[in-house]
Amino acid sequence: MQDPLTSLDTRIASYHDQLIAFLRKRVASDPEELAQEVWLRIHRAAPDLPDEAAFRAYMYTVARRLVIDRHRRQAARLELVSVDGQTLERLSQWTGGPDRDLEAREVLVVVTSTLEQMSPEMAQVFRWRVLEDVPFKVIAQRQGCPVNTALARMHRAVKKLSVALADAGLVREDP
Repeated sequence: MQDPLTSLDTRIASYHDQLIAFLRKRVASDPEELAQEVWLRIHRAAPDLPDEAAFRAYMYTVARRLVIDRHRRQAARLELVSVDGQTLERLSQWTGGPDRDLEAREVLVVVTSTLEQMSPEMAQVFRWRVLEDVPFKVIAQRQGCPVNTALARMHRAVKKLSVALADAGLVREDP
């Protein structure tokens, strides 16, 4: 009898091109990275799907949910831009008005200060990912570390920034 994970790998390989085409229509950048996340989630779940129709439906459901999550994160994400040597000047949702400019500058101060307190590797991962949209695979290569290390550094950086912004009263802490 064939190993279930080998069978799953065979299924994944057979749908790779279809998944990439599906994702290219729905995300502007890096459909390969999103496809890897789809496969990772399917591997972790190791679903017992006896026929191809059920597997395809499951694969596309996972992919759709990841696309939705990505769009939500991007809609809520700070838009960080470099202006006059500053790390952050404006927020994509906060345009116009002196109050919003002041809030953006307050965020700039907190983000800059927090990044300076982080390890250089962690801060660099954050800058590459957020400012330049560098894929984690490339970040890992640049830093000479595994992808999971780059992901962990980003996670810790975002957590530190979230706490710092919440402590400053600039964002609401998640429960």
